[in-house]
Amino acid sequence: MAGCAQTATKYKTNLGSRTAELASINEASSKISIGEITRNSAGIDMSCRLSNISFENGENVETYIKNALVEEFKSAGMYSQTSQKRLVGNIDHIHLDSFKSMELLIPMAQLFAKAKWHITMTFKGEGADPFSIPVIYEFPLRDGVFDFGDPCDYPSRQFSSAVANLITTMSRHPKFYKFLSK
Repeated sequence: MAGCAQTATKYKTNLGSRTAELASINEASSKISIGEITRNSAGIDMSCRLSNISFENGENVETYIKNALVEEFKSAGMYSQTSQKRLVGNIDHIHLDSFKSMELLIPMAQLFAKAKWHITMTFKGEGADPFSIPVIYEFPLRDGVFDFGDPCDYPSRQFSSAVANLITTMSRHPKFYKFLSK
């Protein structure tokens, strides 16, 4: 028995909170670049039940997160590909928690179940100590009461929101502020 692959939605910058917040903390108007994003293979689990979450155009999770960071910093007017002030990162852990045993015991339990993306990354920038950002992004397993499709469809579409949550949390970290001020 094999599951269907689900594709995470393309990351889109939220022109409201994240980019405005990033722009407001960048008082020195310094530009940064995004360096290599690596991953710990053992800590990455992009599976959902019998499905596997993938990305458009064969992109991997490292490229997806790097592109999200670039988009956010571009929108905030903080990005320059040639800047010597480079932020790098490592994906320590990604896991989707989408299965609850009550689903087997109680009919229709999926309609009210919650799912969670767990993401932990370690960032490092010149002049700043490495800092880890653990986030948990919780959301309904289903996209409404009348969602009778694949229970991994909505979680795959929520990955971009989980990454946005990661970027927001990272942008509020004191060591990120220190990195910006160097």
